[in-house]
Parts: sequence; structure tokens; C-alpha cells
Amino acid sequence: MPYLISATIIMMAVMVASPTLPLIMADYGLSAAELPWQNTLYTLGAAVLAPVLSWFGDVRGMKKSMLLGLTVFALGLGVCGLAPNYVFFCAGSFMRGFATAAVIPATMYYIATHFPKEKSVGAYAMITVAMSLGCAVGPALAGILVDALSWRKVFLLCAAVVVLCLLMVAVGVQKISPVAPDKKLDGAGTVLLLIFFAAFLSALTLASQLGWLSPVVLGLLLTAMITFVLFYSIAMKKGLRYA
Repeated sequence: MPYLISATIIMMAVMVASPTLPLIMADYGLSAAELPWQNTLYTLGAAVLAPVLSWFGDVRGMKKSMLLGLTVFALGLGVCGLAPNYVFFCAGSFMRGFATAAVIPATMYYIATHFPKEKSVGAYAMITVAMSLGCAVGPALAGILVDALSWRKVFLLCAAVVVLCLLMVAVGVQKISPVAPDKKLDGAGTVLLLIFFAAFLSALTLASQLGWLSPVVLGLLLTAMITFVLFYSIAMKKGLRYA
């Protein structure tokens, strides 16, 4: 139950940003072309760090991975709520992406290892429904709260709720032993994956400002293509295990 509640709250908090974006844009004096960077950084954190956090969970235990994710998520929300400028807000978005990459896999792993096979399908269905509910409720709830509070207070309130989830998991979930304590992290593959996603997502974001034929955009796409080929080559040599 703590994992179910935490995953639901995480998805609600992820979606909270949507109704606040016009206010954030006005407060920071952003143009429409600059606004997508917060989403780019969130996606980068979630995509790149998923294999790293999977490795961390295997080596240190999935409960620790879950606690790390919830801690960083709360801190990321706090950074967003207190950010003096848009750079700090984007840093907080990256932290929220990092946390999502830890919490969701840890929840799925818990179901896989703590439910009998005949009940696991129902458990997966329940967590999927709960997370979908969080995605649906998050924007509506944020829309209500932002009318009564500032957008900053909405983020800080979400951070406080995530801290409660953190305490609930710390107390209410038994320790989950590491499944591969000697597993090594593929540093080269991880760095290449980071460069690939950073270049590719940056190209997509900058294309709306500079155009697809801009030398900067084309250079980023070329970098993404080269690093993906290198990453794929390493992954194939290691049996598609890069973390």
C-alpha cells in the first residue's frame, strides 16, 4: 500500500506543473520558445537515469532506491517552488525526472517480487489505474489550488506531501535485499546515453526557435546519431545490458 500511494502521489505531483506553466512563464518573463526547457530537463532526467537507478536498486535494494527517489523528488519540488530564476526551476525539473526514474521501477519490482503470480496481474492493473488516476487528478487539483495559493506554494505543498510518502515507505515497507550486490555499472554506456538524450532532446527544443536547418540543431542531431550508434555497439557486445 505505501508503494501504491507513493506512485499515485508522484504522478499527481508530476502533472501539477501543467496548470502552473502560464503563471511560471509570466513570473520569469519567458517566451513560448523557452518554456519547453523544463519539460526537456524532466524527460532527460527520467530517461537517462533509469538504467543508473535500476543498477542502484539491484546493488543496494529497491527500498533504498524508492527512498532515494522520493527524497530527490521532494527536493526537486522544493527547488522548483523556491527557484529565483528559470535555470533553477529547470534544475528542479531534472531532479523530478531523476526521482520518477527511481520510484516507478521500484514499485513494479515490489509487485513482481511480493505478489504470487496468480495475483500479480491484478496488482499491476491496480497500480496502473492508480497512476492513471494521479495523472488525471493532478492538473485538476493544481488548477483549484493555484487559484487559492501561488504556483510556488503549490509546488511546496506537493513537496510536503511527498515527504509524508517518504516517511510512510520508510516505516511501512520491509527491507528488500539487493538482487545483484556485485553488479557493475557500465560507465561508458551511461555517459553515451546521457549525451544522446541531451543532444536529441535539445535539438527538438531548439528546432522551434532556430529551425531544423540551423547548424546548431543539425550538429546536435549528428551528435545524437553518433552517440546512439556507439551506445548500441557497446550494448550489443554486452548482451544489451548497459546497467
